[in-house]
Amino acid sequence: MDLNTFIKSKLGDEFKSLVSIMEGHLTGVVNGQWVNVTYEDGESCILISNKQGQPELVKLVPVFQEYFGAEPICGYDLSLKGSVMPTIEWNSVDPEGRILAIIDGSAFPEDHVVSNINLFKGRQIGDYLGKAFDS
Repeated sequence: MDLNTFIKSKLGDEFKSLVSIMEGHLTGVVNGQWVNVTYEDGESCILISNKQGQPELVKLVPVFQEYFGAEPICGYDLSLKGSVMPTIEWNSVDPEGRILAIIDGSAFPEDHVVSNINLFKGRQIGDYLGKAFDS
């Protein structure tokens, strides 16, 4: 089952798919708040909304955990041109490398600012700080 159909099966009318412009990208609305999903099945997923949509992101976490068969690796606020976008990520290919790239700033272009990083699965930011600045 594709991700769009899976989300609809779990949330029913709460989820409205707006557009799927290409494989691995889905934009929709949950309870009136937009959500943007970029994913590669079985590998990674980035789930983003606006600040008002943060409760909807939290509501989507169990749905995505079931679909991807894994817990997210982290959550953070991604800022671009004054807009703060709560973000949650899954990565089964290289979660440690992805976390390190988020912490050291290499995961995004320079005009993107990452703040309020929360690591999941018992990870601690301190475990990555030395590695982030050694390279």
